[in-house]
Amino acid sequence: MPEPQPQKAAALEVIAPSAEETDTAATLVRELLDLMKVDATVSTQLTEPDDLTGKQLAIIDIKGDDLSVLIGPRGETLDALQYVSRLMVGHRLQQRAHFVIDIEGYRERRQQALTRMAERMAEKTVKRGTPVTLEAMPAHERRIIHMALRESPEVTTESTGEGKRRRVRIYPK
Repeated sequence: MPEPQPQKAAALEVIAPSAEETDTAATLVRELLDLMKVDATVSTQLTEPDDLTGKQLAIIDIKGDDLSVLIGPRGETLDALQYVSRLMVGHRLQQRAHFVIDIEGYRERRQQALTRMAERMAEKTVKRGTPVTLEAMPAHERRIIHMALRESPEVTTESTGEGKRRRVRIYPK
């Protein structure tokens, strides 16, 4: 009987957003900023392909002086701006829109802060030997926590609760 041949890993197909979607999103965000009388520049870029899915996202980057009013407490205003923009672009294109709005690198700084917090809380969980529950946070922030700790040999994570009160709980293994 012949030996089974090792299978080659299938190369991920890179799936990028359409130029029409990216251009429409950037134009719409510029229009919204003008209507809000916010002086800022808007540019676009693509993320690196995701390791698991191969998908790329368009990032609509807003730069300017003192844009903290657009970020809001814990990024709530930024999340609302992104939500409304996605709805409007989706309506214009008659399809679901997938892009991220970032202001002065806020999303990356927030991701780094959440990753550091996840690591600190994982250490606390291991040290105490009891689960630790984090504050309520939106789905994309909970995902950052889960991804930061997914390969930890000492802890596991789980989302608990419902709606806006959903939180991540870190358990010792």
